[in-house]
Amino acid sequence: MPQATGLQRHSEDETGVAFSAAAPAAFDWSSIPAPKPYAPGKNQGSSQSCTSQATGYGTFAALGIDISREDMYANTKLSGGGSYLVSPWQWLVAHGYLTLVQHPDPSPETEENMGAPTGASDAQRTKCIGTLSVYSNPTIDQVAAAVQQHAIAIIGIEYTDQGFASWSEPSYSPSFAGPDGHALHCMAPVISPTGKNAVQCQSSWWGDPQPEGGPSQEHLIDADFFANGGVFELLTIDLTNQGDTMPNPNVETMNYNGTIGVFVPAGAAFTLPVLNALFNLDMVEAADGSIATEKTVVDKA
Repeated sequence: MPQATGLQRHSEDETGVAFSAAAPAAFDWSSIPAPKPYAPGKNQGSSQSCTSQATGYGTFAALGIDISREDMYANTKLSGGGSYLVSPWQWLVAHGYLTLVQHPDPSPETEENMGAPTGASDAQRTKCIGTLSVYSNPTIDQVAAAVQQHAIAIIGIEYTDQGFASWSEPSYSPSFAGPDGHALHCMAPVISPTGKNAVQCQSSWWGDPQPEGGPSQEHLIDADFFANGGVFELLTIDLTNQGDTMPNPNVETMNYNGTIGVFVPAGAAFTLPVLNALFNLDMVEAADGSIATEKTVVDKA
């Protein structure tokens, strides 16, 4: 079983972020769009870094960039371990992020390793500009709607070993002893294998063997989990800009006959998902290394 989760409940005084009043949200469960693709899997190991893990998944889903969890966690962890749901996002807005290319996360991801400062300066980080809102005790419809309406949605749930006897579709009851908090990045509203409305969340225990067999990839937080009070927080984030500069200094813009495009020199540490996210493209690398698309420029707005 997982050794640590790490989400701590917060008050407005502790973070400076007030809880918003969540408007009632209806969601049409008969028409569910395809889920967002998985981010590269990460395993928080014995660390209490779930808030930074969920943030990393969310950033990848929104921008196609895999960022350092250690850099966020080391700068937001509380004295007893873990952090608040909003803390990694406050850090990113104030200081920026390191990519995993710049600073690979330690292995294994123990609490000691993940809590070690990276020593990076803000000049080495890329600014992440956006807005966030946090809501208490959301309904499953509110979370499902948030996944569709916002770039990123992250939930805080009650975690117990008893409830996670099944990792794929865990349960929660107020009678379970010793609740701990766990942060999950929401990928999509789905109908679970048991026929319940649910929210698909990527696991930060990626690859660990589940009690029901097979490697961990996701958790389906279903309507019963919500109804029993197991989801206590929702954080929504909308990234409005990626900062003052492009993430890679070798990227140049070009103007060809009035059309604005982007030029990436060979060998630049810049992935297709980043370009796709930045310029709303769908470029795909073929097996021979070529880009199987005709979308090589971005039309001038």
